[in-house]
Amino acid sequence: MEWVGGTKEAVELINELLKSGDLINYYSYDWFNSSDVNSHRSRHILDDITEEYGDECLNHLLIGCFHDNDGKLRTLIELSTAVQDEERWNYVSDCFAFINLKTQSILYMGITTRKRHYYEFMINGDDFEDFEIFDHHNIVSEFREIVEDELAENMNQLHYNGWYSSELYEYVLGANGLYHSEYDIDDIEKDSDEGFTKEELDEKIKDAEEKEKLIADEMQYLQQYFPKFSTAYIYE
Repeated sequence: MEWVGGTKEAVELINELLKSGDLINYYSYDWFNSSDVNSHRSRHILDDITEEYGDECLNHLLIGCFHDNDGKLRTLIELSTAVQDEERWNYVSDCFAFINLKTQSILYMGITTRKRHYYEFMINGDDFEDFEIFDHHNIVSEFREIVEDELAENMNQLHYNGWYSSELYEYVLGANGLYHSEYDIDDIEKDSDEGFTKEELDEKIKDAEEKEKLIADEMQYLQQYFPKFSTAYIYE
């Protein structure tokens, strides 16, 4: 297996992806000295880490972002692992890939498109503790917490409820005095107890908007790392 960076094609892809912002070399001085996301952090954070743990963490972790035009990132991963997309799971949307140059393994994080569940899996390895041993700034855990606990959890609840605020605002009053989707309104009979009261509808709108705001806030935070990242393609 030709590992990432081991071929001219891979080196060119890495440089191109670093330049486009679809890939970051997280434990590098270039990243911490130039990234806006670290403007509120110490520019000397890597000095602190290397002083405490040594310099083995430097340049060991590449992070890639998947989006609607991520073909070059997938090509880089295929060059590294010989794993083709058709061998992957169905009904998943990859969000991020963590490429560990020391363990020579890749950790995927994403969300399923059907039920919006969080998933992660590793290629060329299965030891998550070993994968993160040099991740002294805990960036993998930070991304995992955001994708799993904030994005996937809230997207799952919205999906399970089946109600998004934009849809709920379109509900109309039916013949039975309760609110319904405009698509169901013609089938509602006067003595039916189906539907929502105004209070119930307002509460569901409020709940949906809160979840949507949490998703938007976390997406905006991740866009400090990867401006092209979006949850929109997960709904496709």
